[in-house]
Amino acid sequence: MRIHPQLPIYRLAGPGESVLLYTPGTLATVNQIQAEQLQAAWNGDMRLQQEPSLQEPISWLAGHARRAAAAREQWREAPYRPECLTVYLGNRCNLGCGYCFAAPARHKTAADWSGRRLDPAIFAAAAHLVGRHCAEKNRPFQLGCHGGGEPTVHWDLLLLLVRISREIAAQHAVPWQGYIATNGVLPADRARHLATLFCRVGLSCDGPPDIQDRQRPTADGGPTSVQVRRTAALVKQAGARLEIRATITPATANRQAEILRYLVTELGADAVTFEPVYGRSPATGSNRQPAPDPGLWAEHFLHARQEALRHRIVLHFAGFRPDEQHGPHCNVLRQSLHLTPDGKATNCFLVIDGDDSRHAAQIVGGFDPRSGRFLLDQAQIDRLRAQAMTIGAACEPCFAAWHCTRSCPETCPAEDAVSPPTEESAAAFRCQLHRAIGHGLLKEAALEMLRQEAHSLPASFPASAAASPLDETLAATMAETTRSLAPITGQKALRAWEASRRHYRLEDRGLPAPLWQTEGFRYDGDETWRRLRLLVNQSPARPLSLYLHIPFCAGRCGFCDCYTLPIKTGHRLHADYVDRLLLDLRQWSEQTALAACPVTTVHFGGGSPNVLAPELFSSLVAALRSRFGIRQSTEWAVEATARLLSRPHLERLRNLGFSRLHLGVQTLEEPLRRDIGRSEPATIVLQRLEDCLALGFITTVDLLYGLPGQTAAGFFAGIARLVDLGVHGLSLYRFNRSLRNRGFVRRYRDQADQADMARDYSLFLAADLELERAGYRKNHFCHYARPEDRNLYYTHARRGEDLLALGATADGVFADLHYRCPPLTRTFLDPTRPHPLFQGSVAAPGTDRHRAAVAAHLMTGSVPGHLLRAAGLAEKATHWRQCGLLRARNDEPDLFSLTGSGSWHLCAMLEELKTSDPS
Repeated sequence: MRIHPQLPIYRLAGPGESVLLYTPGTLATVNQIQAEQLQAAWNGDMRLQQEPSLQEPISWLAGHARRAAAAREQWREAPYRPECLTVYLGNRCNLGCGYCFAAPARHKTAADWSGRRLDPAIFAAAAHLVGRHCAEKNRPFQLGCHGGGEPTVHWDLLLLLVRISREIAAQHAVPWQGYIATNGVLPADRARHLATLFCRVGLSCDGPPDIQDRQRPTADGGPTSVQVRRTAALVKQAGARLEIRATITPATANRQAEILRYLVTELGADAVTFEPVYGRSPATGSNRQPAPDPGLWAEHFLHARQEALRHRIVLHFAGFRPDEQHGPHCNVLRQSLHLTPDGKATNCFLVIDGDDSRHAAQIVGGFDPRSGRFLLDQAQIDRLRAQAMTIGAACEPCFAAWHCTRSCPETCPAEDAVSPPTEESAAAFRCQLHRAIGHGLLKEAALEMLRQEAHSLPASFPASAAASPLDETLAATMAETTRSLAPITGQKALRAWEASRRHYRLEDRGLPAPLWQTEGFRYDGDETWRRLRLLVNQSPARPLSLYLHIPFCAGRCGFCDCYTLPIKTGHRLHADYVDRLLLDLRQWSEQTALAACPVTTVHFGGGSPNVLAPELFSSLVAALRSRFGIRQSTEWAVEATARLLSRPHLERLRNLGFSRLHLGVQTLEEPLRRDIGRSEPATIVLQRLEDCLALGFITTVDLLYGLPGQTAAGFFAGIARLVDLGVHGLSLYRFNRSLRNRGFVRRYRDQADQADMARDYSLFLAADLELERAGYRKNHFCHYARPEDRNLYYTHARRGEDLLALGATADGVFADLHYRCPPLTRTFLDPTRPHPLFQGSVAAPGTDRHRAAVAAHLMTGSVPGHLLRAAGLAEKATHWRQCGLLRARNDEPDLFSLTGSGSWHLCAMLEELKTSDPS
């Protein structure tokens, strides 16, 4: 039941005598008396509203509830700009599954209709529409091949559409990502080829052979389990991610744990989704098998989920996902453009015939032959979105309404004409099932909190992933990590883990995201330039940081997930790119007020900026010196690789005025260096670093932890060698898996799969303590520095400076306006453009200036106590200190530094800054 009159805060029964208080995504456990007091306070009891012991839970829960409500409102207002293209290639199928939503429509229509295939010209027009949106949002192009039939029976068309979409993604300068859903009954050569075409393969299998052969036979009634098992093995051998979806029928609902074991141990599933058989499909009107008891279905699902956790994979339930807000499966809510074989765009995945008059209300776009473009029906989209986003009065009191598909697909929430579900309808089963599964997941999370004796304080709900931290795993990896270190380091690391583990999850670690990524772009490129000029020319001059992004490298290292282009020195594109930067510098410097601002630092990042030919690099330096307020004190810094830093090159940089070099060392462990694509041995790297230090450069390095095949001994030996050498700073980054390095991850799949969050956390925590013991202090949350290394570019926000950033994908900020430059395209290089090109911008929401200052200081590794007190965060700071995220400095008692755990959990701390306002 909901216990707050306005906000989504719900009360549910907890394990034992406890009570669960839940707001979307966040859970707390309290006792019965506390629950009654909080409910009374929210419903008008003024005395309880002032009760000191209730202030923290009231503030904490209300803050999270407001964030959840704001996120839903933002979702509601977000325009429909699809970034995923989902296609039904055709409606032919080689199986005869009795519960298939498309089978009745397939068999009752004319034979020529069942043979209809998607027109490649229509597909290309739709792909260009999606590609433009992906470029605007800086998101990968996603192609999903599903079907009211089996997509692989249209093999030649499938290959053609993959090629077309890849080419269109390249034209829009965005990565391509593909997913295919298949029934697995296909020739072996095609099964192998799927894993080279798509990074994710979705396989439909309902369980062990007796279930699979009965529920998913061939069209003539033959068995399919042997072919499906062979397809799974071939996909795994080829290195693609295998995701299996099982339809759970009334006959198999009590076998869910057995089904899960088979899919994981026999087929090798990387992820599994269970879906109950539909009761009635609004697309076909067909009746299905009677639904089982929802409570028993949920009980068996939760048992299967525990089995999945033991195998260290996630078991999903498609209709209810507590780790995200969502509604019905409507495509207009999911930013997906869904094409039927006749080329219509549909809102509903159940629509397989766009020409059927019964589905007219679900068609949201189509191909315009006159213009050759794919057009969307915005009025229809707005209507469907509004209907689908509306949580009806009957669902409003239910905690599950924020995370479930409600009555979809039994009845359609996006259609006025459809009556609401009744207790007798199949939708009632689905509704009860959502609640039962959701309540069970919340109870599991609460039991973990109680086991850790964290029931008196709120804790984040651990979504649908595996429970964490895994105590035994973390303790074992911490022991391995600290064998080669001083015993005191191991003891401190274990104590630090114990302090934070009760309130923060290891899996919640992440890098702070730029504002445009979390809030979305509000202004386009032209409006961004107009607003930037106003800010520059109407604001008083203040110090400025400058950043130039050079996205080129001599070669691409397999592990790298940065935006880089492997183009060697001398390529014509280098000159074109520098010419465009010079034009942009001129256009920026024509803003008179900006040219007068004193420049604190000039930072060249990449890529590898030193891959540019000397004359091109020097031309950029000369333009900066002549057009901007460079002072004698300005710090000139450049990111580089040891491969290109010869002694003459270093002397040339010194003559140009550079004083700080940041080298991407990554690791000194052999043969790991060769495995990740670093050709020069560690001895050469150390020699180059010695040269940098001998010439007087402030010299800093990047190191990675969590690399496949990395050893704890090798990682710490590398740190010790760098410290002994005398480098001024070290940045520690966790190896990040992404689309850009998926080939590397596949190559080292066995080793990459062995890495886990606990091991990486223990490596980082011990390294943090070792560097502190060696005299380094953070001046960024993951950068450790000696006093000479001021790291000025990464600390501009702490000093209140604007950041002028230029170059492909560079992020800049003036006052509260955060902007992003687009990836490198022909448009980016166009010399006739009247002003610098921007992907878009967004203004920071109104935030208390004291809290904004606290956030800026936390990003740079430490925060003064007076700022915490001015922001009303004294109690929050005490909580952070108790959890081992902050500690007082011995030399400055009112200055609090981030610990290793604080750096790991920085995103959670920044989020708490937004949600801890008293209410």
